[in-house]
Amino acid sequence: LHLTIQTDLISVDGLAFSPDGKTLASGGLVSTISLWDVATGQQLRTLETPTWITSLAFSPDGKRLAAGGVNDDTIMIWDAASGERLRFFTNQLNQVGSLAYSPDGRWLVTGEVDAVRVWDAANGKELWVLDDYQTTVQGLAFTPDENLLAAGYWNNQIKLWDVARGRTMRTIVPEDDFTKHLTDIALSPDGKLLAAVPLEKWILMWHMPEGTPAETLQLDNPTRVAFSPDGRWLAAGMYNSRVKILDAVTREELSTLHEGSGQIYGLAFSPDSRLIASGGTRGRVTVWEVASERKLWLQEAHSIDAQAVIFSPDSKWLISGGGGRQQIKVWDAVTGDNLWTSENLRSPVKSVALSPDGTLLASGSSDGTIRLWEVARWHQLHVFSGHTQRVQCLRFSADGRWLISGGADGTIRLWGISPG
Repeated sequence: LHLTIQTDLISVDGLAFSPDGKTLASGGLVSTISLWDVATGQQLRTLETPTWITSLAFSPDGKRLAAGGVNDDTIMIWDAASGERLRFFTNQLNQVGSLAYSPDGRWLVTGEVDAVRVWDAANGKELWVLDDYQTTVQGLAFTPDENLLAAGYWNNQIKLWDVARGRTMRTIVPEDDFTKHLTDIALSPDGKLLAAVPLEKWILMWHMPEGTPAETLQLDNPTRVAFSPDGRWLAAGMYNSRVKILDAVTREELSTLHEGSGQIYGLAFSPDSRLIASGGTRGRVTVWEVASERKLWLQEAHSIDAQAVIFSPDSKWLISGGGGRQQIKVWDAVTGDNLWTSENLRSPVKSVALSPDGTLLASGSSDGTIRLWEVARWHQLHVFSGHTQRVQCLRFSADGRWLISGGADGTIRLWGISPG
């Protein structure tokens, strides 16, 4: 034990170290914040507050201290060196239970009783509010202009989010006759149609961005859905391990591709729309040529279910992720030759995404972590932590600067990807 600090607080509810580790801020059931010298335990300064403090956060440069409390609709910002109160943020806040700055110090995030908000740290302008995360996020899809993000939730809802402001623009709820839970969503390449898969015998479709019903396709227990990048085909991965190919315009069923037996968990077209891959039960990964219906290869790639598949931007190789030995594998898309296998990871891989230029791979795991890989050397660059349950889906923005993740904890998270 290095140091014990005796405070006057009945309960210490907020603590934060300065980035250099030299100063500790504390707050609780008294309307003050105390700053302490970590080396000596000496109290450096006391800041008066209008409310009990529940959360504290230093800015990355250590120059600002943010605080949130119980009985006031305000976030307070102080100059950490002088103790001067610089500004208030207020916008009908509920009790602020947590605070965090973005790594570049531009944003301040607040976790409240019923919402997560993102603020401009400089001027206090509210940028995002995510207030409906109550169930697993099953699928994510951007519109072509990236102004809207569609998120499909296990509790039978699809929300259309304004990406710039983080606000729900529209909520789509399928009719009760059709579904109780959603398992996947997909947007057509032109962004005009949204397809969703329930745990039933249908694929449901809506016109976008209005969210008005378009069509209902009756199929035998689909589990995954995907549009081909050229807009010609709509594919449905089935519970019985088959993949059905439909004409995306007429909805006519064109072919049925047989994988084997078991459920389809992952489904992806190659960027050139020539190939389609599935990941399924018993770790099987299969690739077909769509037009000829020819199966190019099948590999028992993972010792437990293959949960995710994705092609490289040039359509030359395929990435799969699964359980068992918790591995990511890279395959020649045409021959099925194994090009690279990751070392055993701590937790089964549930989702994968490639940056638009193909230089970065993101993988999401059952333990809530996201790993970022450099493709050229297959070198792990970073591990993101934040989700409290499995990472169900991942998407990069078109410019590769952002990674969006959806988790079984019901949250959608935005991660900044630094160039280089």
